[in-house]
Amino acid sequence: MSRFCLRNRNELVVIDPSHVAYVRADSNYIHIFFLSQQELYFNCSIADIINLLNIHADSQNRFIKIGRSLIVNLRLIVRVLPQKNQLVLADGCGWSTQLNLPHKTLIRLCQQLDDYFSSDNKTDCSEK
Repeated sequence: MSRFCLRNRNELVVIDPSHVAYVRADSNYIHIFFLSQQELYFNCSIADIINLLNIHADSQNRFIKIGRSLIVNLRLIVRVLPQKNQLVLADGCGWSTQLNLPHKTLIRLCQQLDDYFSSDNKTDCSEK
């Protein structure tokens, strides 16, 4: 795992991808949300930040783009609830958050996750 630097107007910030929960794009800015509850803003494109995160992430911290304006740490996804328009992220140590997303975006995410995980790592446990 390696860290990288991002610069905003007044400071240089060292980013450790394993501490990043998710990223939201807002116009010309991105908002990085950390597991520590810290939030930082940068003038950067979402394409640039996902490339930086995945280049510098270790094998346990991969990032996936959801829709046009959201990137999440794949390791933190614990539930996708399209019926409730919710994506639940958690680290297993007490931190969790729910993101409200459009139903269609969550359906596409389910398909992306199905493609990402091999058949050895998923089981359909639907009620019959």
